[in-house]
Amino acid sequence: MPLEYASNAALTGDFDEKVQLISDTLRRPVCEDAVLRRFCVLGRRAALFYIDGMADDNKLLRGVIAPCQQARNMEWSQDTLLGEILSIASATPTTRLPTAIGSLMNGDALLLCEEIDGAIALDAKGFAKRGVQRTTGELVVQGPQEAFSESLRDNVVLLRRMMRTPALVSEVASVGSRVPARVCILYLDGVARKENIDEIKRRLDGCNVDYVSSMGMLEQLLEDSPYSLLPQIVTTERPDRAVSFLLSGQILLGLENAPQMLSMPMNMAELFHAPDDSSLRWQYGAFLRLLRMLGLLLALLVPPMFVALTNFHTEGMPLPLLTSVQEAQSQVPIGVFPATIGMLIIFSLINEACTRVPSMMGGSLGAQSVNAALRAALPKLLPHMQVFHLCGKGNLDESLKGLDGYYQVEFLSDTLPDAMAAADYILSRAGSNALCEFQALGKPMLLIPYPKGASRGDQILNAASYEKRGLARVLPQEQMTPDSLEQAIMALVRDGDSLRAALRDAPPADGTMAVLGLIHEIQK
Repeated sequence: MPLEYASNAALTGDFDEKVQLISDTLRRPVCEDAVLRRFCVLGRRAALFYIDGMADDNKLLRGVIAPCQQARNMEWSQDTLLGEILSIASATPTTRLPTAIGSLMNGDALLLCEEIDGAIALDAKGFAKRGVQRTTGELVVQGPQEAFSESLRDNVVLLRRMMRTPALVSEVASVGSRVPARVCILYLDGVARKENIDEIKRRLDGCNVDYVSSMGMLEQLLEDSPYSLLPQIVTTERPDRAVSFLLSGQILLGLENAPQMLSMPMNMAELFHAPDDSSLRWQYGAFLRLLRMLGLLLALLVPPMFVALTNFHTEGMPLPLLTSVQEAQSQVPIGVFPATIGMLIIFSLINEACTRVPSMMGGSLGAQSVNAALRAALPKLLPHMQVFHLCGKGNLDESLKGLDGYYQVEFLSDTLPDAMAAADYILSRAGSNALCEFQALGKPMLLIPYPKGASRGDQILNAASYEKRGLARVLPQEQMTPDSLEQAIMALVRDGDSLRAALRDAPPADGTMAVLGLIHEIQK
């Protein structure tokens, strides 16, 4: 259906009417990430519209709001506003509503002033840029590789960057009586059914719990039948799949600190839809869905049919097959029915073990979590430092090539001493050889040792020893997030002088002499 703002309406007339027109188009105040700031410039009223998370607040404060409020003794005109007051990179006047709304959806801001026709689109884009983070449960062969993060604000911005339309409504609700948790309701106005939206709001209001800790808990609170074996709500960690749900009239729920979103109401067909089906040719995608349906039927019908034929209706089986089954069964000390149930249980245990086993084992893969966290923290780190990233074989991120202040290589050989000498600070695992080299060079280091589940625990002991002696800072992997890593690195920079002094004054460790001393003690 055509969008409401696409009527090519003109931004003319009274100031209050223009502000109300844009507010209505953006669905304010229902759509809470659509921000309206009111202030005055040279005694005239002004209104600033922008989308929270897509426009840079600092750019708007320093380049628009502060200069407007500080302006004095100037002749009021559009030329004065654009040429002498505003200190932002680009300001483009427009008198058409579609152009103005399109600028907002692209991350710009919109300025309206009394006695000035139309609006002024301000280049204030400031949405976060980060490396590609692959999903863990919805892997695809083709299609986008980006995933949701633990930030609800960033997740909403991801969807708005993919759906640049004011028809995307985001409402914020609160769940939890003791510790309220923010929940964002997202839907397409005019596509999602109003009765479904009202029902979801009613169920959120009726959630009588102290705290909602995870998306799975929220799903159980909202679903119709808690004893149903089939999911009634679809969970996705992919923005592209979330967009397809929105376009089909479904409603999304996002929870703070949860890297997924819930989609509802769902139907049976959604269980057979894979994330990359839309990236394939429709013939192949439809064929794959038919295969999944066939697999479900086989999984439901074959085991009971086998039990029924072998135990109760042996006359319906061909004699050679019956003979083979009975011969094989004679070697099993239990009957067909318990054996079938046991087989299904074993399959479930194998699936559970494959899901829960650590995905990063050994030295070649163990630093992938550090790589991901560091790349996600780059937007906050690069304004303060340059990052030389030794990321390991096959771990280059093509999307970050050419990023100013960031250089990545798989490994170094002859030039490794030069890179070590040039480094001011070091982020590393806590292997004994590496620690000795860093100590000899006197480099302040932030250590992220292998967790116990992925190693013998020796790196944890190494890191604890260096931290106890004041020679390093330690960030456990269990506590590592992009934000905590950025904070730990900045703390390392602040403590750099004291760490260098401690490394310089630390007595040199001579392992050979220590071993000889122990031998002499034993001999005595």
